[in-house]
Amino acid sequence: QGVWAGIMCGTAGTCMSWWWEAIHERKLHAIWKSVAGFIQGTGFGSPGWRPLPLPPSGSLAAYAMTDGKTTLLWLLDKRYEYPNNATAEAQPFPPATNFTLPLPDGPYHITWYDTAAGKTLATQTAQAAQATLTSQLPPFKEDIAAKISPKAP
Repeated sequence: QGVWAGIMCGTAGTCMSWWWEAIHERKLHAIWKSVAGFIQGTGFGSPGWRPLPLPPSGSLAAYAMTDGKTTLLWLLDKRYEYPNNATAEAQPFPPATNFTLPLPDGPYHITWYDTAAGKTLATQTAQAAQATLTSQLPPFKEDIAAKISPKAP
């Protein structure tokens, strides 16, 4: 969570452990590889990226970054927000849950991303209206990320 929260809150980068040997011994490199794959091709880190203020979202901790065109979103099930249930097996987030984002009206392409596996979970399109984009979340456990960009006409 510290790695994803680091980039999605507008800090200078991901958190890094002082104890490098623990990262090597436990083979945790995939955590950073997943984040790198997620931001690849977005231009993330270049000037203009900023946090996107989000309204409270109930049982999800929600963080987003945008450059005014592409939006990166990270959602964390609050049941597992560290240190909550830090050693528990994550249970599925309630199915058929909608999430809303404050985005300009128009069509959008959404790519949902499995943060642990570092791969795409699902893609969908959605239409923002009245400056709100609503999307149904795909099934996930603990956390999920999304790349959201305007759909070409």
